[in-house]
This record gives sequence, structure tokens and C-alpha cells, in this order.
Amino acid sequence: MPIYLDSYYTLNVTIQDADAAAEDISAWTLEIQFWQGSSKIVTLETDSGIEFTTDGTDGQFDITLTTAQADLFSVGTTRVLIFRTDSNRTLQFEGTEVVEGPQYDS
Repeated sequence: MPIYLDSYYTLNVTIQDADAAAEDISAWTLEIQFWQGSSKIVTLETDSGIEFTTDGTDGQFDITLTTAQADLFSVGTTRVLIFRTDSNRTLQFEGTEVVEGPQYDS
């Protein structure tokens, strides 16, 4: 799901182990960084833009960007890095997301 400028953005993520079973992440602390080019645009942390969907035992969490945060991006692609920060800082995911111009209901 793209990030739209001038829009609230939410995405549900599930962390899975090598056997595709949901990982228990209830004790994890997470940080997500969004980058465009060499600039870090937004950083989210557990309880500040990242919330467990239930209690984390099912591996699920929600990422939320406010409209003001979404407006910090430029149209194009953003690099997304998800770190586990409660023990050693470890990269859990690296990928990209599309950023598009404002989307309006008709």
C-alpha cells in the first residue's frame, strides 16, 4: 500500500520465523526508519507510531504515519528499515515503499 502525501497511513506487519510461523515479538522494542536518498525522513518507535496489533505474541504490529509525517516525504520511493532495539540492535527487514501524491475521495 503506497504512502500518500497529505494522508494518514497505517500498515499491519507480521514477523515470521524461517518456517513462516508467526514470531512472538511481545518482548521486542522496535524502531522503523524511512529514508529517501541519503536523508532519514521519519523514525518511529514502539508506542510512538508502532503498536502491537494484539499483544505481540502473534508477531503482528501496526505502523502509523500521521498526515504531518506523510507530508515530509517526496513523491518517489522510500527505503524502510525495521530494527529490533531491545537487545543488540539488529535489522529485521529492509524494503521499499512507494510514495505518491495526495489521494482524494471523489
